[in-house]
Amino acid sequence: MLFETESIYTYDEYKKSCYGIWVESKKAIFTILLSIFLIFSGIVIALSGSVDFGFFLIIMAILVPFAILFVSQRRIKKAYYSNKMLKDLAVHFTFYDDYFEVESKTGKSHIEYKNLYKLYEAKDNFYPMTGSNTVYIIEKSKCSKDLILFLRNKALTVN
Repeated sequence: MLFETESIYTYDEYKKSCYGIWVESKKAIFTILLSIFLIFSGIVIALSGSVDFGFFLIIMAILVPFAILFVSQRRIKKAYYSNKMLKDLAVHFTFYDDYFEVESKTGKSHIEYKNLYKLYEAKDNFYPMTGSNTVYIIEKSKCSKDLILFLRNKALTVN
C-alpha cells in the first residue's frame, strides 16, 4: 500500500463530479462555440435583411446554455436520488503502484490503472473513470500532497 484516502458521495460532490467531467471532456467548449456561432449567424442574418430570424438566433444563443444547465441539473438530481446505495456513501481508496482498490458497504473493487478510461483532475477532486459513465470521486482535500502528485503522474499515463 502506498496511499489511502476516503470520500463521501454527497449530492454536492456528485454534482461537482458531473460538472467537472463535463468541463474536462470539452463539452463545455462545444456549448460555448455553439452559442458564439448562433450569435454570429444571428448578426449576419439580421444585417442581411431577415431581422426577426437574426434576433431569434441571438436569443437562442443566450437560451441554449441555460437550457443545457437546467436539463443537466434535473438529470444529475434524478440520478443521485434514485440510487439509494449511492446517497452519502463512504468510499475508501487504497492506492498501489499498478492498481487501486475501492471499498464501501456495497462491495470492493480492484482497478488497474491501465484499465482506466480517463483520470481527470479538477479543482477540488480527481475523477478516475472506468467507463464514460462510471466515475469515482477522490476529494483532494482528503489527500496527502504525495497522493496528489502520485495521481497527477498516473493521469499522465492514463490520459
